[in-house]
Amino acid sequence: MRVAALLFDSPSSSLVPLAEACLRFSPQLCLKRPGAVFIEIGKCRSLYREETFLARLSVLFKRFGLNARVALADSLIESLILAKYGTLDLRRLGTDTFVDYLDPFLSDPHLRKTAASVADSLKQVGVASVERFLQVPASQLPSRFGAAGLLLRSRIMRESEGESDVSWPLWVPEERVAERLELFDGRCRELEPLLFDLKPVLDRAFSRLWGRGLRASSVSLALSLEKFSTVREPRREWRFEFLLPQATSRGTLPILRERLERDLARKPLESPVLAIDLEVLQTVKDYQGQRHFFHSREDVQEAFNSALSQLAEGLGKERVFRARIHEEPVAERSWSRAVTEQKAFPDLADYIPLRPTRLLKRPEKIQLSGEMIFIRGRGYRILKWSSVERIATHWIDQEVVRSYYRIDLEGKSSVWVFKSSGDEYYLHGYFA
Repeated sequence: MRVAALLFDSPSSSLVPLAEACLRFSPQLCLKRPGAVFIEIGKCRSLYREETFLARLSVLFKRFGLNARVALADSLIESLILAKYGTLDLRRLGTDTFVDYLDPFLSDPHLRKTAASVADSLKQVGVASVERFLQVPASQLPSRFGAAGLLLRSRIMRESEGESDVSWPLWVPEERVAERLELFDGRCRELEPLLFDLKPVLDRAFSRLWGRGLRASSVSLALSLEKFSTVREPRREWRFEFLLPQATSRGTLPILRERLERDLARKPLESPVLAIDLEVLQTVKDYQGQRHFFHSREDVQEAFNSALSQLAEGLGKERVFRARIHEEPVAERSWSRAVTEQKAFPDLADYIPLRPTRLLKRPEKIQLSGEMIFIRGRGYRILKWSSVERIATHWIDQEVVRSYYRIDLEGKSSVWVFKSSGDEYYLHGYFA
């Protein structure tokens, strides 16, 4: 076991967001002691080194605006004592550490009172260190200090031998992910200062989602304004439904900017912003695992998802989509709209010829005369005809039978034409 102890000066309630972000390091996390977070990182050594863990932890401290003393040891109690007193040498540890040995989570007032009583009694007889306490014969402890004295000696001995007996209480994060930023200087009234203050709020929210292995598919943003007498709407709210789930603030901020820039241009803020509230309304499971060491395809995919969502925010969801390919010889039915990327494309090369790069919305009638083809009144010399490809509609639809050809032209891209049942020729597409 390898445990990291994080000791803060703030109360435990304010450490919940940081603890959620720390779930990325290990699922075994304890938040029971006020002002402390314990993380078991021994089983994750194949994913990161302790130096890397400490570096990432310092980034999170800066992001959440916290300072902590961090210590790594082989058990929860040892990491706590090392972070609190700076040493594990029993000769230098005083009897005031008895409280941490007996009640590391500060959850039992009776144990804390007993530990303080034992420490005071030892100090009166000149025993001021943990090492001197261990030299007291075990047979004399029950008569002097009761069962607590034996428990204390047993726990100190087990910890020094690397055999911790402290159980980890279960901690489950709250379902709701919400962040709030209070502003007091009154400078945030335009879009650029607002985005500057919104960025750290997004960073904290997505750090918590990343720790849980989630992405945001919908968020709400609310701005609380100064309540002047002329302000008709002291709270402005927006809801964002992303076309594709977002995992970083870098990809989400441009999407929020697109909507805010449009709305604030039409209806500016009437007074300075006093608070920014961001709440994640809907999440999906993150499909991204550990980042690859040798390429950055995850970053490229994240940027692409952000670009699609930004386009959807500006143009509308119904106008931004992916084309999903189907095994269908009829050109008009060979694709459909989709939001997610197609995982496996069917191999159509063996039984369906190459399709044109550009397909006309409506076929255009053309004329052929010998070795010449006339498209929109202009003639081109035919170099080569392909073999015929016959395409017919399904039996349940109105029957349509066409004979398609690819024709190579002189001085122009190849064209895709078909011959109808009435022996008329139509242009249907162009090849690049």
